[in-house]
Amino acid sequence: MGTRIVSRIFIGVMVCIVLSGCTKEVDTGGVQRLVVAVTSEADTLDPHKTISGSCNFVMREIYDPLVTKDNEGRFQPGLAESWVISDDGTTYRFTLRKDVKFTDGTQFDANAVKFTFDRLMDRRQLRLPGVIESALESVTI
Repeated sequence: MGTRIVSRIFIGVMVCIVLSGCTKEVDTGGVQRLVVAVTSEADTLDPHKTISGSCNFVMREIYDPLVTKDNEGRFQPGLAESWVISDDGTTYRFTLRKDVKFTDGTQFDANAVKFTFDRLMDRRQLRLPGVIESALESVTI
């Protein structure tokens, strides 16, 4: 490849890089927006009905878990501010945050968590029946 061709390619790449930062300012009426690109469209936003990586990526951004893991793999509080595991490892007791509301204003509480786990145990609701309900026996408040 000649020096002239390499120079033209280099200049073309540099122009593209510089212009990629140039955007037209759009009036959003005071609403802040975040645009995220994903490799494929989510087929559902129901976390109980998919195992798709694209869906999981999107759902991690819009749903909060009871607990989460940090970069070292340790469990950290999420919607549960704390939890206790029985000595035999079969019972988990969660203390839920009181400062959380759903987008419609409904207060987040133990009934919402129970509903979610009950739904997880319903084979008709799951994409992969047998996985969750075999690990859960019951959910009580």
